[in-house]
Amino acid sequence: MATTPDRPLRAPGRLARFGELRAGIQPARLALRSPSLRGRALRTRHVILLPGFGTTDRALVPLRSYLRSLGHQAHGWDIGRHGKDVESSVERFLPVIERRVDAAGEPVVLVGWSLGGIVARELSRDRPDLVSAVITMGSPLAGPRHTGAARAYTPAELDQIEALIAERRSTPLTVPLTAIYSRRDGVVDWRSCVDDLTPGAENIEVGSTHIGYSLDPDVWQIVRDRIATAPG
Repeated sequence: MATTPDRPLRAPGRLARFGELRAGIQPARLALRSPSLRGRALRTRHVILLPGFGTTDRALVPLRSYLRSLGHQAHGWDIGRHGKDVESSVERFLPVIERRVDAAGEPVVLVGWSLGGIVARELSRDRPDLVSAVITMGSPLAGPRHTGAARAYTPAELDQIEALIAERRSTPLTVPLTAIYSRRDGVVDWRSCVDDLTPGAENIEVGSTHIGYSLDPDVWQIVRDRIATAPG
Protein backbone atom coordinates (compact mmCIF):
# COMPACT_ATOMS: atom_id res chain seq x y z
CA MET A 1 0.00 0.00 0.00
CA ALA A 2 1.05 3.59 -0.49
CA THR A 3 3.37 4.76 2.28
CA THR A 4 6.01 7.39 2.88
CA PRO A 5 9.26 6.86 4.85
CA ASP A 6 8.33 9.50 7.45
CA ARG A 7 4.70 8.55 7.85
CA PRO A 8 3.90 4.83 7.91
CA LEU A 9 0.34 3.58 7.82
CA ARG A 10 -1.53 4.21 11.05
CA ALA A 11 -5.08 4.36 12.35
CA PRO A 12 -6.69 7.81 12.03
CA GLY A 13 -6.27 9.99 15.13
CA ARG A 14 -8.85 11.55 17.41
CA LEU A 15 -9.39 14.63 15.23
CA ALA A 16 -10.04 12.46 12.18
CA ARG A 17 -12.47 10.33 14.15
CA PHE A 18 -14.27 13.47 15.30
CA GLY A 19 -14.58 14.43 11.63
CA GLU A 20 -16.86 11.42 11.10
CA LEU A 21 -19.62 13.66 12.46
CA ARG A 22 -19.68 15.19 8.98
CA ALA A 23 -21.59 12.09 7.92
CA GLY A 24 -24.64 13.90 9.28
CA ILE A 25 -24.73 16.22 6.27
CA GLN A 26 -24.85 13.36 3.76
CA PRO A 27 -28.65 13.09 3.60
CA ALA A 28 -28.87 16.78 2.65
CA ARG A 29 -26.16 16.37 -0.01
CA LEU A 30 -27.94 13.33 -1.33
CA ALA A 31 -31.25 15.20 -1.55
CA LEU A 32 -29.62 18.04 -3.50
CA ARG A 33 -28.02 15.63 -5.95
CA SER A 34 -30.99 13.28 -6.32
CA PRO A 35 -32.17 14.72 -9.69
CA SER A 36 -28.86 13.83 -11.34
CA LEU A 37 -28.89 10.33 -9.84
CA ARG A 38 -32.30 9.32 -11.11
CA GLY A 39 -32.95 7.22 -14.18
CA ARG A 40 -33.00 3.62 -15.31
CA ALA A 41 -30.10 1.38 -16.17
CA LEU A 42 -29.82 0.28 -19.78
CA ARG A 43 -29.31 -3.28 -18.62
CA THR A 44 -30.32 -5.04 -15.42
CA ARG A 45 -27.33 -6.29 -13.46
CA HIS A 46 -27.18 -8.54 -10.43
CA VAL A 47 -25.41 -6.93 -7.48
CA ILE A 48 -24.60 -8.04 -3.94
CA LEU A 49 -23.70 -5.46 -1.29
CA LEU A 50 -21.46 -6.54 1.60
CA PRO A 51 -21.59 -4.59 4.91
CA GLY A 52 -18.66 -3.47 7.05
CA PHE A 53 -17.28 -4.89 10.28
CA GLY A 54 -19.85 -5.14 13.05
CA THR A 55 -22.78 -4.21 10.79
CA THR A 56 -25.52 -6.06 8.93
CA ASP A 57 -27.27 -5.68 5.58
CA ARG A 58 -29.32 -2.85 7.11
CA ALA A 59 -26.27 -0.58 6.90
CA LEU A 60 -26.46 -0.54 3.10
CA VAL A 61 -30.22 -0.34 2.65
CA PRO A 62 -30.13 3.17 1.10
CA LEU A 63 -27.57 2.22 -1.55
CA ARG A 64 -29.30 -1.08 -2.22
CA SER A 65 -32.65 0.68 -2.64
CA TYR A 66 -31.09 3.18 -5.01
CA LEU A 67 -29.66 0.44 -7.22
CA ARG A 68 -33.05 -1.27 -7.29
CA SER A 69 -34.64 2.02 -8.37
CA LEU A 70 -32.34 1.92 -11.39
CA GLY A 71 -33.66 -1.51 -12.28
CA HIS A 72 -30.86 -3.67 -10.90
CA GLN A 73 -31.32 -6.83 -8.87
CA ALA A 74 -29.53 -5.69 -5.71
CA HIS A 75 -29.23 -7.94 -2.65
CA GLY A 76 -27.54 -8.09 0.72
CA TRP A 77 -25.05 -10.78 1.60
CA ASP A 78 -27.68 -12.55 3.78
CA ILE A 79 -25.35 -14.02 6.41
CA GLY A 80 -26.01 -11.68 9.32
CA ARG A 81 -23.68 -9.42 11.26
CA HIS A 82 -20.17 -9.09 9.89
CA GLY A 83 -17.55 -10.50 12.26
CA LYS A 84 -13.81 -9.94 12.17
CA ASP A 85 -12.75 -13.27 10.60
CA VAL A 86 -12.47 -12.71 6.84
CA GLU A 87 -11.75 -16.37 6.03
CA SER A 88 -14.92 -17.44 7.85
CA SER A 89 -16.95 -14.72 6.10
CA VAL A 90 -15.70 -15.81 2.67
CA GLU A 91 -16.57 -19.42 3.46
CA ARG A 92 -20.08 -18.52 4.66
CA PHE A 93 -20.72 -16.11 1.79
CA LEU A 94 -19.64 -18.52 -0.97
CA PRO A 95 -22.89 -20.56 -1.07
CA VAL A 96 -24.89 -17.31 -1.14
CA ILE A 97 -23.11 -15.97 -4.21
CA GLU A 98 -23.24 -19.38 -5.89
CA ARG A 99 -27.04 -19.37 -5.51
CA ARG A 100 -27.29 -15.81 -6.83
CA VAL A 101 -25.13 -16.62 -9.86
CA ASP A 102 -27.15 -19.75 -10.60
CA ALA A 103 -30.37 -17.73 -10.46
CA ALA A 104 -28.97 -14.86 -12.53
CA GLY A 105 -27.27 -17.03 -15.12
CA GLU A 106 -24.24 -14.72 -15.03
CA PRO A 107 -21.55 -13.46 -12.64
CA VAL A 108 -22.56 -10.73 -10.17
CA VAL A 109 -21.09 -7.37 -9.18
CA LEU A 110 -19.85 -7.17 -5.59
CA VAL A 111 -19.96 -3.84 -3.75
CA GLY A 112 -18.25 -3.95 -0.36
CA TRP A 113 -18.05 -1.32 2.36
CA SER A 114 -14.94 -1.42 4.56
CA LEU A 115 -14.32 -5.05 5.64
CA GLY A 116 -17.07 -6.12 3.26
CA GLY A 117 -14.83 -4.99 0.40
CA ILE A 118 -12.07 -7.28 1.66
CA VAL A 119 -14.44 -10.25 1.61
CA ALA A 120 -15.52 -9.30 -1.92
CA ARG A 121 -11.91 -9.09 -3.11
CA GLU A 122 -10.87 -12.38 -1.53
CA LEU A 123 -13.85 -14.28 -2.84
CA SER A 124 -13.21 -12.92 -6.33
CA ARG A 125 -9.57 -13.97 -5.98
CA ASP A 126 -10.66 -17.56 -5.34
CA ARG A 127 -13.69 -17.64 -7.63
CA PRO A 128 -13.40 -15.08 -10.44
CA ASP A 129 -15.97 -17.10 -12.38
CA LEU A 130 -18.65 -15.86 -9.97
CA VAL A 131 -17.77 -12.16 -10.05
CA SER A 132 -17.99 -9.66 -12.90
CA ALA A 133 -16.52 -6.71 -10.96
CA VAL A 134 -15.63 -5.59 -7.44
CA ILE A 135 -16.19 -2.11 -6.01
CA THR A 136 -14.77 -1.34 -2.56
CA MET A 137 -15.58 1.64 -0.34
CA GLY A 138 -12.99 2.51 2.30
CA SER A 139 -11.67 -1.05 2.51
CA PRO A 140 -8.45 -1.56 4.56
CA LEU A 141 -6.39 -3.54 2.06
CA ALA A 142 -3.37 -3.66 4.38
CA GLY A 143 -5.36 -5.20 7.23
CA PRO A 144 -7.09 -3.92 10.37
CA ARG A 145 -3.94 -2.70 12.17
CA HIS A 146 -4.33 0.73 10.53
CA THR A 147 -8.01 1.13 11.40
CA GLY A 148 -10.14 2.15 14.34
CA ALA A 149 -11.14 -1.51 14.71
CA ALA A 150 -7.57 -2.67 15.50
CA ARG A 151 -8.39 -3.01 19.19
CA ALA A 152 -10.84 -5.82 18.34
CA TYR A 153 -7.83 -7.99 17.44
CA THR A 154 -4.96 -9.30 19.52
CA PRO A 155 -1.39 -8.48 18.43
CA ALA A 156 -0.97 -12.11 17.37
CA GLU A 157 -4.13 -11.95 15.25
CA LEU A 158 -2.93 -8.76 13.55
CA ASP A 159 0.38 -10.44 12.70
CA GLN A 160 -1.40 -13.52 11.35
CA ILE A 161 -3.70 -11.41 9.19
CA GLU A 162 -0.81 -9.49 7.67
CA ALA A 163 1.05 -12.74 6.94
CA LEU A 164 -2.08 -14.09 5.25
CA ILE A 165 -2.43 -10.90 3.19
CA ALA A 166 1.14 -11.27 1.94
CA GLU A 167 0.49 -14.90 1.06
CA ARG A 168 -2.79 -14.19 -0.72
CA ARG A 169 -1.21 -11.53 -2.92
CA SER A 170 0.65 -14.27 -4.77
CA THR A 171 -2.68 -15.05 -6.45
CA PRO A 172 -3.52 -11.97 -8.54
CA LEU A 173 -6.97 -10.44 -8.78
CA THR A 174 -8.28 -10.70 -12.33
CA VAL A 175 -11.75 -9.11 -12.22
CA PRO A 176 -12.27 -5.35 -12.81
CA LEU A 177 -11.55 -3.53 -9.56
CA THR A 178 -12.59 -0.08 -8.35
CA ALA A 179 -11.31 1.15 -4.97
CA ILE A 180 -13.10 4.21 -3.57
CA TYR A 181 -11.22 6.05 -0.82
CA SER A 182 -11.36 9.34 1.08
CA ARG A 183 -8.72 11.42 2.83
CA ARG A 184 -11.48 12.38 5.27
CA ASP A 185 -11.88 8.76 6.40
CA GLY A 186 -11.79 8.82 10.19
CA VAL A 187 -11.76 5.04 10.63
CA VAL A 188 -9.26 3.67 8.09
CA ASP A 189 -5.96 5.19 6.96
CA TRP A 190 -6.97 6.26 3.46
CA ARG A 191 -3.69 5.06 1.94
CA SER A 192 -4.59 1.53 3.02
CA CYS A 193 -7.70 1.78 0.82
CA VAL A 194 -5.70 2.44 -2.36
CA ASP A 195 -4.84 -0.57 -4.51
CA ASP A 196 -1.47 0.23 -6.08
CA LEU A 197 -0.51 -3.44 -6.52
CA THR A 198 -3.22 -4.85 -8.79
CA PRO A 199 -2.65 -4.02 -12.48
CA GLY A 200 -5.63 -2.15 -13.90
CA ALA A 201 -7.19 -1.34 -10.53
CA GLU A 202 -9.01 1.99 -10.57
CA ASN A 203 -8.62 4.16 -7.46
CA ILE A 204 -11.12 7.01 -7.07
CA GLU A 205 -11.04 9.64 -4.35
CA VAL A 206 -14.22 11.10 -2.85
CA GLY A 207 -14.84 13.53 0.02
CA SER A 208 -16.87 11.18 2.22
CA THR A 209 -16.33 10.14 5.80
CA HIS A 210 -16.05 6.42 6.48
CA ILE A 211 -19.52 6.17 7.96
CA GLY A 212 -20.94 8.30 5.17
CA TYR A 213 -19.90 6.16 2.19
CA SER A 214 -23.32 4.53 1.88
CA LEU A 215 -25.05 7.93 1.63
CA ASP A 216 -22.52 9.89 -0.39
CA PRO A 217 -23.91 11.01 -3.78
CA ASP A 218 -20.45 10.86 -5.40
CA VAL A 219 -20.10 7.26 -4.24
CA TRP A 220 -23.57 6.43 -5.58
CA GLN A 221 -22.64 7.86 -8.96
CA ILE A 222 -19.38 5.91 -9.12
CA VAL A 223 -21.10 2.67 -8.12
CA ARG A 224 -23.85 3.28 -10.69
CA ASP A 225 -21.36 3.93 -13.49
CA ARG A 226 -19.05 1.01 -12.67
CA ILE A 227 -21.96 -1.42 -12.50
CA ALA A 228 -23.04 -0.20 -15.95
CA THR A 229 -19.62 -0.96 -17.41
CA ALA A 230 -19.01 -4.29 -15.63
CA PRO A 231 -18.50 -7.21 -18.03
CA GLY A 232 -21.71 -9.07 -18.82
